[in-house]
Amino acid sequence: MVNLSLSPKSKYSFALVFLFLFLGCANDDNEVELNNQRIQYSFEIKFGGETHKIVGEFSDYFDFSQSTIQNHSLASLSQGILGLGFQLNDISATDYISGQPLYFNLRIENPQIGNNNIGELQINSRPYTDDYATANGIRTTAFWSSEYVENTSMEYTDAYRDNLIGKLTKISLSNLGKSSSIGTADGDNVQGSYEGVLYYRQRGQTTEQLFNVPVPIKITFSAVRMN
Repeated sequence: MVNLSLSPKSKYSFALVFLFLFLGCANDDNEVELNNQRIQYSFEIKFGGETHKIVGEFSDYFDFSQSTIQNHSLASLSQGILGLGFQLNDISATDYISGQPLYFNLRIENPQIGNNNIGELQINSRPYTDDYATANGIRTTAFWSSEYVENTSMEYTDAYRDNLIGKLTKISLSNLGKSSSIGTADGDNVQGSYEGVLYYRQRGQTTEQLFNVPVPIKITFSAVRMN
């Protein structure tokens, strides 16, 4: 398993903390100004044979009368690590396009413009993704604890020895983004993509365990940078 500084359940929570801190600073006048700016956010995740997609406006985050806070594409930078959260909870929201409720987190170390960023993907527990794991013989805990190898099947002992468990390579970033000033909408979104096949271990293996269950994933995103 990759040595991480934060636990699987908490390492991405800072993105949501920044969101609610920012919400607390916004007043009604700021909402009007942001509504006039209409900055967009989006993600598209191809997973499980379906396309899960939202497209919405930055100003929606500041309108408590709407349910779009249930769906988000957020970015937060902390100690040189870029945390991205892609959540689809509400299929009745105005920003919903297609797919099932899910919540993916992408963690990128030392983010740079280009195609060679290294990071980690966490698939949080939701009924849809849990059902997919079970139907494909994967332990559901392997999704949120990032127990996979990338793009090739291999034995656990080899993956552990070479420090390949839970790593993504070739993450593309075209914009590192910039957070908005309070009361304005002058920021830029973090934009990028990832495509690969992640291999998970099959439930029930006991000796010489193999990462041999393929899970194709493609993600494109434009995430609001919160700090």
